[in-house]
Amino acid sequence: MTSHDEEILSENSEMRFLVLELMRLASKKGTSFDLELAEFIDNTYKLREALFEEHDAAEESMQAQLRKLVNLPQFPSKEKR
Repeated sequence: MTSHDEEILSENSEMRFLVLELMRLASKKGTSFDLELAEFIDNTYKLREALFEEHDAAEESMQAQLRKLVNLPQFPSKEKR
């Protein structure tokens, strides 16, 4: 078995786990699987946004500290360009 095959098996296992958890939640809440799946996907995107915002803020802070250290001018942020 190649490493690619092992990776696919691992991904399939994770998907089965997620599906079972979403089915369990839907049953417990009395909602549909589709609703639970939609909420899961929405939360995944919110988490991704939060992580990137935190990463961008940390990166800007590091750049500001480096500029102070070597007296470089401040460049406009990505949003201002």
